[in-house]
Amino acid sequence: MDLRRCLRSLVVLLVVPAFMSLVLVPDYALAQAAEGSATDACFQGKSDAQRNTSGIWFFAGCAGILGLLIAYTVAPTPPASSILGKSPEFVAAYTDCYRSEGKSAQGRKALIGCVVFSVIYVGIWAVVLLTVDDEVDDIYYY
Repeated sequence: MDLRRCLRSLVVLLVVPAFMSLVLVPDYALAQAAEGSATDACFQGKSDAQRNTSGIWFFAGCAGILGLLIAYTVAPTPPASSILGKSPEFVAAYTDCYRSEGKSAQGRKALIGCVVFSVIYVGIWAVVLLTVDDEVDDIYYY
């Protein structure tokens, strides 16, 4: 009887940890891989959004506040070729990061366009006002 107990204890001590390592280690490895792929998907989505943002948003910024509002509210859609055949987790992470970074990139380009347009606009008005001021002085003094 003691031999049976001893063998049973030995089996429990050897089999249970081996079984747990077979069950828990792959789950941990899969969880790490899924987390890594979500991080990779987000990084890839951000870099694709920066690369794919059109320069037309610069000209949208020339429309002033309206152009800025449109640039920050319109969410770009990721290209289908980037998410085709990927896992749902990858697609979700990629799409979220692509849209948020795309809005930021559109907004930055529109803001730069707005600033450049404003500087040119003020410069043109300054030249016009200085020219008109000189002509008005010439009319009254002659």
